[in-house]
Amino acid sequence: FRALTHDVLRLLIDKGHTKIAYIGGRERISSEPNKLPDPRELEYIEVMHQNKLYYGPYVRVGDYSAQSGYDLALDLIDSNKGNPPTAIFCGNDSIALGASKAIQEKGFVIPNDIAIFGVNDIPTLQYTSPSLSSVRVHTEFMGEVALKLLNERMKKERSLKLSVNIPYQLILRESI
Repeated sequence: FRALTHDVLRLLIDKGHTKIAYIGGRERISSEPNKLPDPRELEYIEVMHQNKLYYGPYVRVGDYSAQSGYDLALDLIDSNKGNPPTAIFCGNDSIALGASKAIQEKGFVIPNDIAIFGVNDIPTLQYTSPSLSSVRVHTEFMGEVALKLLNERMKKERSLKLSVNIPYQLILRESI
């Protein structure tokens, strides 16, 4: 998630965006009392700081639903009147769908006023208006690799830790 976030932000920066917002979510692990920051959020903060583009009022975090994306995008736009972001990176496609609706309801044109990018590349995105850009994460391959690694550990076939990078692909559509 950190690598794909870096690549999306690099693409947006290379396209000339300097006011990039983040709308994401957090989940709670049963053993932890607080919700944990998402790797996408952490990478967003790091990349934006490295490029001297970080602006705290452009960060919104809720849950991973379309309703949350809608509500947070409305709040983001209302709170930054006169200084709206020119791009929004969303933690997942549900958030991007909700944010897209809010952006358009507020009278902004995607991508002319505000570009939008999601994560997961759900099939619905190609049929939205405008069609939304996303990151295709190869989740089936991720599951296959996870099962293989779990099986190796259970059978004690491998004692060394292994790090695996799952491939992803930026899907560029009308929203950028």
